[in-house]
Amino acid sequence: MRFTVPTALMLWMVLLPPMAWSQEESAPRLLAAIPSAGRLDYEVVRAAERIGAHSVMFQREGRRLSITTRTNISVDLLGITVYRFRYDAEEEWIDGQLVRLTSRTNNDGERLEVDLAVTNGRLRGICNGTTLDLPAGLLPVSVWHPDIVRRSVLLDQYKCVERRVQTADHGTEPILAKGQRLTARHYAMTGQLRRDIWYGPDGQTVQVRFPANDGSEITFILLTSLERQ
Repeated sequence: MRFTVPTALMLWMVLLPPMAWSQEESAPRLLAAIPSAGRLDYEVVRAAERIGAHSVMFQREGRRLSITTRTNISVDLLGITVYRFRYDAEEEWIDGQLVRLTSRTNNDGERLEVDLAVTNGRLRGICNGTTLDLPAGLLPVSVWHPDIVRRSVLLDQYKCVERRVQTADHGTEPILAKGQRLTARHYAMTGQLRRDIWYGPDGQTVQVRFPANDGSEITFILLTSLERQ
């Protein structure tokens, strides 16, 4: 039994009636909100069972924003661990531009290390010994970043390849997170990557869902609102 669990990428609920988005609020303006400090924690769920945890930490120093991502997943069957996934990444952004990405992925024993930095207007570096030379504006598949729903090409840092995608806005819908209800905006990404992403009214990613290669679905659900560190 084997599962493919890339990151990336988060869910939630609020103990209030679902909040309505005005026409202005539902526009991309709110989705441009990127936290400048704090931490978001998610549980990882498969078939109604908690299988792991995902966290994203933000720290700003002047024009520089540092983001640390940690994902730990373990799938057990009859008391035996049949699958493990671990992802550790650091991203550095200056004035909204990605300038460095380092990551380490262990997908059930298959390891991948990425070290990319912007050099001479290009995103260059190494992925498991292979040289990469990519457009500087390319966004990684980091679902905390609201602009990924507006891009047609993304960097899959779990495989070190560019992915072509299309994303549809499915409007607002009620979801649950933290044992609460709220109205979130749902985007569905298809093409060479599949992701369903829900953003709350404040622009935070509150839920992410994607398929594993065994046909099941993996869901990241927000456990905490942005906690200051």
